[in-house]
Amino acid sequence: MPDLPFDPWEQVRLTDPQTSVDAAFSIQDATENQQRVYVIHLTHPKGLTDEELLVIYRGLYGVCAESTPRKRRHDLTVAGYIVDSGERRLLRSGRFGIVWTVRE
Repeated sequence: MPDLPFDPWEQVRLTDPQTSVDAAFSIQDATENQQRVYVIHLTHPKGLTDEELLVIYRGLYGVCAESTPRKRRHDLTVAGYIVDSGERRLLRSGRFGIVWTVRE
């Protein structure tokens, strides 16, 4: 997977407080986290929900914000590396979540 550019402006809205803007610009390891998420998906060919991704990510890399893997998966989706498989799996909430997979 090639390095993906990280655009901090894609991580914030114009209505967000300055602290959110500052946080977006302080991220230095977004590309590393994107690569971690991509590799996790590569090793799970049946795909993962964001909930499953979070459990695996934390198991491999330790504590992280709940949104970290999901946001990096979103980056990969926007870039076309990860796609909606069309499958849905039951989440802890009782709702169904999208199963994301590597684009073939």
